[in-house]
Amino acid sequence: ASHAINNSPHLQLKVATSNAKRIQLTSAAVMAWSTKLAAYLVWRSRNNDAAAAVNNNNNKNAQLDIIMQNPSFCAGFWIFSALWGIVCGLPFSMGLTSSAATDTDNNAWFQTGMSMFAAGWIVETLADYQKVKHKQQAGSNGGFLEDG
Repeated sequence: ASHAINNSPHLQLKVATSNAKRIQLTSAAVMAWSTKLAAYLVWRSRNNDAAAAVNNNNNKNAQLDIIMQNPSFCAGFWIFSALWGIVCGLPFSMGLTSSAATDTDNNAWFQTGMSMFAAGWIVETLADYQKVKHKQQAGSNGGFLEDG
């Protein structure tokens, strides 16, 4: 129960249609995490001035400034980031092509994976919140958060 995306003899990508619920749920999970990450990064880039003002320093985003000053380092950083995104997306991408019939309601592996997604999403969100609160505290100077 799968349909070929491309009829070319060189490349055939088969997407399982028997697992529509699994595909929808895992796609929603990937989209939720991606949206949260993108929203946080945009928010952080726009609100970094406030944290710098609280701590009386002009070093708004020292790490990003260092990366952007050296074109070779900048290119390497973004290439590595793209490759890391591809590697992290492989389990999801490979799952899309699986034709194994699974019942998402009674499949322990699927439920474990979705539970891990939920736990990871919550932990990362709490960590980001703690980091933001730490950087907004007077006297932190944007240093590392050592408790919490």
